[in-house]
Amino acid sequence: MTAWAVLLLLASGAGAREPASPGAAPGAALDLPDREIEDAWGGGSAGDGAWGEDPDGDPWEEGPEEEDARGEDGPEGGGRDGRDGRSGRGDGGGPLPESRRWRVGLGLSFQPPLWSRASIVRAATGTGAAVKMRFEPLAHARLEARRTPRGGWGTAVGVEAGPAAKLESVSHDIEPSISSDGPSLFSAPAEARFPRVFVNVARRWGSLYVPLGVNYNLFRLKGTNGRFTGQGGGVGGQAGAGALLAGDRVALELSVSVLRYRAEFTYKGDSFEIKDGVLAGLALSATLLL
Repeated sequence: MTAWAVLLLLASGAGAREPASPGAAPGAALDLPDREIEDAWGGGSAGDGAWGEDPDGDPWEEGPEEEDARGEDGPEGGGRDGRDGRSGRGDGGGPLPESRRWRVGLGLSFQPPLWSRASIVRAATGTGAAVKMRFEPLAHARLEARRTPRGGWGTAVGVEAGPAAKLESVSHDIEPSISSDGPSLFSAPAEARFPRVFVNVARRWGSLYVPLGVNYNLFRLKGTNGRFTGQGGGVGGQAGAGALLAGDRVALELSVSVLRYRAEFTYKGDSFEIKDGVLAGLALSATLLL
């Protein structure tokens, strides 16, 4: 009911009453019953506000329905702290930022000469000797999936594979008790393949990041004078430093990798084992992130 209706009601109430006696208090002629005043303001108890419904008396306060429609503490259509009320994500339900989503990478990894150290043991006697090998530089193709959020921890999973690395030089101290033809064990041209899978975690600051992870390679050595009866890789690791360029579309990474391997072979009737094999070297990789 509008203010004009209230005034008309008061005026009509004043005309219907008898004039106040001379001793009456000022304004007594306008004294209306409480029920008429409540009806004039639209009902409600005396403790209700001007609208007769809100106990706090604030006509602009939103009810629970309006607050739920907006979401908690957020802009219209959002949830708590501005997050989307349906997905709970901090981006309003849109796509994730480039640095937070998983991306596929294609690249090359170049490795300068790799150094290997192992022990060769004669099975019959248990005697052994140290063997050192040096492999020529090589390049591997690289396929990976990575997620590298800015200012946080990321993950990368990938594989590397490529052509065989040729054995460049060998040094050992194989004594006659191990093999009378020790120098001939590695005299023939030899080469090694070591495709690998790797998993990295990386801490990123701006465009720079530091990866650290583990790998498992499938080591294969061939071309020696002996006949291999078994060989394989092992669990190694890598660590390095990298940078994301061109709007996080190109990753450059320099790392040190360590690969582990083993092998068993026979030579002129004797059985030998290459154990505790370690292959280490630098790797420079460039990866295009799609």
